Amino acid sequence: REFVNYGYGRNVWKSLTPSQKRRLARVAPKVAAEFNALMVADCCLQDLSALTMPVRIFCGTRTRRTAKRICEQLLERIPGALMHWLDGLKHMAPVTHGEFVSTIIADTINGLSSPAGRVA
Repeated sequence: REFVNYGYGRNVWKSLTPSQKRRLARVAPKVAAEFNALMVADCCLQDLSALTMPVRIFCGTRTRRTAKRICEQLLERIPGALMHWLDGLKHMAPVTHGEFVSTIIADTINGLSSPAGRVA
């Protein structure tokens, strides 16, 4: 409940159907494991400077400040990384606006510039 309310907005949990709540509860252990993996990872921000592959970072302009800061930290440390600002979208844009984000990803893979996201 708290994770959903933090990520999607205050009291969103109350508005979910029982089916939606069950589905989210089923993935909660995986989400917790991913957070744990981040906390104990044996790498640090300096390690990102060794990356040599193309990196695209997607960030919604309406996402939480903490998520924006993480994206900015990645952008500063990964050589040649590009930031795609997703105008008007929040942190979960790949889920809530999957087709929109998929178009940007596909265009990036195909080497096209996509008008769908503002690149910084």
